[in-house]
Amino acid sequence: MASDLLVRTNQPIREIAVSSGFGSTATFNRTFREHKNCTPSQFRAIYGMVISPAADKPLF
Repeated sequence: MASDLLVRTNQPIREIAVSSGFGSTATFNRTFREHKNCTPSQFRAIYGMVISPAADKPLF
């Protein structure tokens, strides 16, 4: 779930951490790195799509 949000949205990492059930960004970053072998920021930079802020909003 968190990895999907990282690559498909521009949602801040701290919001993704909270919505994923983590009490702190530090704990989220540490856990994410243990599972993906990179930080959430690195994961987004490698796999994320370039999305304009308006891309998350419906066209109609």
